[in-house]
Amino acid sequence: MEEKETLRFDAVTVEVRPPYETGLKDLSFVVREGDLVAVFVNRGHAHTPLADAAEGLVELTGGKIMFLGDEWEALSPDEFARRRGRVGRVFEEHGWVSNLDVDENIMLGERHHTVRPEEEIREEAEALAARFGMDGIPTGRSSGLRRADLRRVEWIRAFLGDPALVLLEHPLRNVPPDAADGLMDVVSDHRRKGTAVIWITSDQLIWPRIAEHAVLKLRQHGPQLVRAEGE
Repeated sequence: MEEKETLRFDAVTVEVRPPYETGLKDLSFVVREGDLVAVFVNRGHAHTPLADAAEGLVELTGGKIMFLGDEWEALSPDEFARRRGRVGRVFEEHGWVSNLDVDENIMLGERHHTVRPEEEIREEAEALAARFGMDGIPTGRSSGLRRADLRRVEWIRAFLGDPALVLLEHPLRNVPPDAADGLMDVVSDHRRKGTAVIWITSDQLIWPRIAEHAVLKLRQHGPQLVRAEGE
């Protein structure tokens, strides 16, 4: 049986404009449950609107984006917020709420969008931390963590709960290479459960590993992202 659609881009165009260093032009593709999309962008010009667009957060010049069967722009504010709760994300920049401790940041989405007991959420976060080679989830402010540890904490936040879509923007940046295996294992496990994943990288070493398992590959060509056919 064919998997359900998670995300659809129909002839999407986003102009190259700050803060983005690349754009999208008439880009069309479908992401289904459990799909992996691998995206390669050039170092120095890596800031792409793709993840923001997938999450309904950027104004389109043309086309439309559907998430879980509905166009982002057609949703009411309440439904828009609820759907965003089904998206996990590792941001290009960390995106932490500065006046909350790290563990509070991690659990914030699940506490807001679900009725799960906090103890249950914390146990799941601790289990993910262990899979990522961490001794539990850190406490205290994000400013007190090393960049490598803070990046792995973002992985926990992205995969916590039941995301329909996970957006990984340069998730291995500032992280030791040996940590990649833990992340890739969790990506594989979530894909088997139906989570779709878009993984954006500029790393020539990690690219073949994610491209091997991707159902769709996009590459930067000049200032645009295009399908990487034939790889």
